[in-house]
Amino acid sequence: MTYIPLNATVECLDGPYGKTTKLIADPTTKQVRYLVVEETKSQENHLVSTDLIRTTTNELISLNCHSDEVKGMEPYIETYFVPSEESEAEDEGILFLVVNLSKVIPNQQPT
Repeated sequence: MTYIPLNATVECLDGPYGKTTKLIADPTTKQVRYLVVEETKSQENHLVSTDLIRTTTNELISLNCHSDEVKGMEPYIETYFVPSEESEAEDEGILFLVVNLSKVIPNQQPT
């Protein structure tokens, strides 16, 4: 399992992009499926699949895509997510997807 830090710098193949602000987990598996990445310039937030992570450190996440691709990804809309009910400190910042699952995670039905 890949370590995915919050508030880490996010770097695309063509250079720095922004930072991680939240992690989105599947409520059934509790596995992190998406990062919420905030672009430095526009402060827009997008959902980035964890499948696009190339490498991570405590302070940096390198993605296997270009910045234009991230800008075209699904925007993060807070009403689709709820905070984790887990009280452990390691779960802070993790949200669970609760509505419109089929829009964000293909081939799944809304809950």
